[in-house]
Amino acid sequence: MKSVLTAIVSVLILIAPALGQSAAALKRELRKRETEAKKEKTAEAFVEVAQWASTQGLAADAKRLFLVVLKQDPENEAANLGIGNEKFDGKWLPAQKAEELRKKALAAEYEAKGYSEVDGVWVPPDEVDDAKKGVFHHEGKLVSRDEKAALLAGLVYHPVTGLLIAKADLAKAEQGQFPIGREGRWADLAQANRFHADASSPWIVRSYYTTIATTLDMEKIESLKKGLDETCEKLGPVLGGQPLPAYRPTILIAATIDEYREFGNQFGDETSAASAFLMSSENSLTLPFQAPVRAGICTAHQFAMAQYYAQHALGLAFLNGKCQESGADLPLWFQQGVGALAGFYTDDRIGAHFCRTMVVVRGGVNDLRTFFNDFAINPDMEPEAINYNWTVAGLLLHFATKGGDQGVTDKMVAVTEAFKQGDGVEKAVKALQSALQAAEPKVAAHMQKLLDDNR
Repeated sequence: MKSVLTAIVSVLILIAPALGQSAAALKRELRKRETEAKKEKTAEAFVEVAQWASTQGLAADAKRLFLVVLKQDPENEAANLGIGNEKFDGKWLPAQKAEELRKKALAAEYEAKGYSEVDGVWVPPDEVDDAKKGVFHHEGKLVSRDEKAALLAGLVYHPVTGLLIAKADLAKAEQGQFPIGREGRWADLAQANRFHADASSPWIVRSYYTTIATTLDMEKIESLKKGLDETCEKLGPVLGGQPLPAYRPTILIAATIDEYREFGNQFGDETSAASAFLMSSENSLTLPFQAPVRAGICTAHQFAMAQYYAQHALGLAFLNGKCQESGADLPLWFQQGVGALAGFYTDDRIGAHFCRTMVVVRGGVNDLRTFFNDFAINPDMEPEAINYNWTVAGLLLHFATKGGDQGVTDKMVAVTEAFKQGDGVEKAVKALQSALQAAEPKVAAHMQKLLDDNR
């Protein structure tokens, strides 16, 4: 250790004179350039020397020279910018003062229009209540506060990924280019697909309502987006409206079964034994302009089933966002019921198929008391039992929303209203569970009608 330390000290001693000589050489060069500028007696000559000094790390000398220029020409743009001044209302001012005056002028302008400032953002009167809830409007979209601020600062949406980019880069995006990595690189679609095929750098794509993270190629992502947004449109009225923009439903879609198992190991709990699950309560995902959320996770290794699994994962994430808003902690059967309703019952024909293949073969709907009490999804269960549980849970909510039993429907409406009000959700779901249990024969009849109508 002593010999290594001695070597390091020796190297530093050798380097020190060289560094000193380099600094001395810079000073000599600065004096030479400054002397020549004095001979020219023009502001441009001194600006040129000041800019050179700035590029060489001679910040104090650069500022001194810019100030020399400003004594001769107070309006010189390069010199003002060189010392950090900004122009406001036709006058060059220190940046902080200019910013203060800009804010004051902006406030006066917006107050004259009847706007109110909410969390640092000015909004019109009809948007104040939404803004106080963290929901901001921008060109027909609902966005988070941070997203609104970024848009007001000049960022724009990438036309394909929906991510925010600099306005100067919009032309590249419109020509089919995509940003990759952290070095400001852009690539065509083929290159971007290869880059995002790595699980450490997946695609992040925003649809109207959702955020998707996946290593699937863009063509497959695009094929899923419409169905995901349609699912949100259908779930919104059931769960009291769309989630707050800060809690956008977010899903991770595994391209391979190995990737899905890895997601389960990293982010899952016992429910990861299913083909779609919600990130465990100990985990969360933080993406730009969103609060931390528990993402829904699914597999797309059999792509013919990917739409259903992705919608199932979306339902789980959507519900969790609503629970984050209301603080509700809901039973697993209801969580999986919403997931299945989103994934397999948005189309009655598909719902009938899964009832036929997952429920009928295991004896149909019976003993809902035990079903509710023992509901589980874990790796100790047979896959058929797992599929039965989430399919029946989805059927129960399908019945609650479409079954025609007034008592159960009223309880489902109460759940919706509780979500809308952000209070009493757990109590409302418990009452719904009791009503469903009492209506067991009608649930069985509802499934039979679903099967008969969709042979």
